[in-house]
Amino acid sequence: MSDATREALVQPFSNEHSGVIQVKDKGAMSTWFLNNRVASY
Repeated sequence: MSDATREALVQPFSNEHSGVIQVKDKGAMSTWFLNNRVASY
C-alpha cells in the first residue's frame, strides 16, 4: 500500500516497509505490507 494509506491505517494495524518502487508519472514511492491487526485493539 502507499504511504497515504499506511498513515490512514496506523492503528490498529501492524505495517512493514516493503521498499521503494518506481510508479509511472509519479516517480519513486515507498510501499508497505499490511501484516495484521494489533491484539490490544
